[in-house]
Amino acid sequence: MRLWIVATLAAVGSLEWAQADAQASTASKTFAATQLKWIETPTAVQFAALDPADHRPGVVELNCTLVTGGRLSDCMVVSETPARKGFGEAAQKLSRYFRAAPTSRDGQTVEGGTVNLTIRFNVYR
Repeated sequence: MRLWIVATLAAVGSLEWAQADAQASTASKTFAATQLKWIETPTAVQFAALDPADHRPGVVELNCTLVTGGRLSDCMVVSETPARKGFGEAAQKLSRYFRAAPTSRDGQTVEGGTVNLTIRFNVYR
């Protein structure tokens, strides 16, 4: 009887570890923006409203957490070119207009993962 109880506890412990490992693998998954199916992206009007005042081209690399509903959260500026011209802050504000599908193009759940996102500000005259 005692051996059966130990075996049961070991099996339950293994199940809990497997679930924790699955959650950790999703949480630590980093997606490239091209791996995601984007349901919503910023419009030209939203880009124009947040374009820094000097209207020069710029590029920002963001790293964001994917939360419930495919929304982006906790976006951190990884790089900003040109530096200190307001592009990083503008890109962080634009991040609220992105929404990804619940699964990536290859079927992985995206919630809890992170995404590396490049936002380009271009001036068209």
